[in-house]
Amino acid sequence: MADKLTEPQRRILLASEPNERTGDGGFGVELNTAGDIQAAKALERKQFGTIEGLGGSFAPLYFNNWYGLRERSTHLSQDRLED
Repeated sequence: MADKLTEPQRRILLASEPNERTGDGGFGVELNTAGDIQAAKALERKQFGTIEGLGGSFAPLYFNNWYGLRERSTHLSQDRLED
């Protein structure tokens, strides 16, 4: 069963696709708004991934870890069942 996520959290979780080249995490998702950062921090608290680059001159990035990728897969599977 997938964790209950807000729509912004879900959007960011799904956007961080698996890095098939290395296989050890998701691709970075730019956090362009305060709402994106808030949603990514909530995902980080759930231990689904990490935020890198907060406070820098470029937009921070959110990356799924293996647990976040597993949660992403669960959400995608549920979407397919609902269609």
